[in-house]
This record gives sequence, C-alpha cells and structure tokens, in this order.
Amino acid sequence: MGDNKSQLHYHYNLFYIVGILFLVIIVLLTVKWGDIPDFVKYVTFGLTVTSLFLALIAIIYTIFSHFSFSRGISILQNASNVVSEATNKLTDVTAGLEEKVESLPTMIEEVGERVDKRHLELLQELGAGK
Repeated sequence: MGDNKSQLHYHYNLFYIVGILFLVIIVLLTVKWGDIPDFVKYVTFGLTVTSLFLALIAIIYTIFSHFSFSRGISILQNASNVVSEATNKLTDVTAGLEEKVESLPTMIEEVGERVDKRHLELLQELGAGK
C-alpha cells in the first residue's frame, strides 16, 4: 500500500515540474522572441505541421487497432462456436445417460429373475443328480 502512495506522490511531483517548465517556456517565448517578425507565422506553421502529423499517426493507429479488434472478434466467435458445439454434445450425452439410468431398474430386475431362474435350475439339477 505504501508503494502505491509513493507512486502517486511521484506522479504529482512530475505533474508540477512539467507544469512549471511549460509556464517558463511560455514566458520565455513571449519575452525573448515576441519581437521577432513573423514569429507567430512560424509557430502557427509548425503547429499545423505537427497537428497534421499527429492526425496521420492517429489514422494509422485506428486502422491497425480496427484490424486487431476484428481479429479478436473473429477469435472470440470461433471460441463461442466451439463452446456451443461442446454444449450440444454434452446435452446429447446427458440425454443418453438419462435413458440408460432409467433402464437400470428394469435391467436389475431382469438380472435378478435370471439369477433366480438359474438358481432353481441348479437346484433341480442337483436334486435330479442324487
């Protein structure tokens, strides 16, 4: 928990330092270079070029992100299909197990009857053999 507080403290200090440096840069630009002719045009042109470059990067990132997202959706769809097929197979197996479990009492009765019948046959054979 202490590590989280120190990291948060570090971020606050970094924010303050960057803010102060940004203000110093603005003041220096205003005081030192304010009297340069066409300075505003140069800065405007530089900012326009930077803006266009950043827009191009954003467009390229969006395209790659879209392809990555589409690929992820495709993989998710395939996984969903596999899970659906497995669920259908489990449903079929469960139905088959239910039928077999329901037939167990009758099978046990038949086995009991056969054992009784065979027991009587053995007794008769033993009795006839005497």
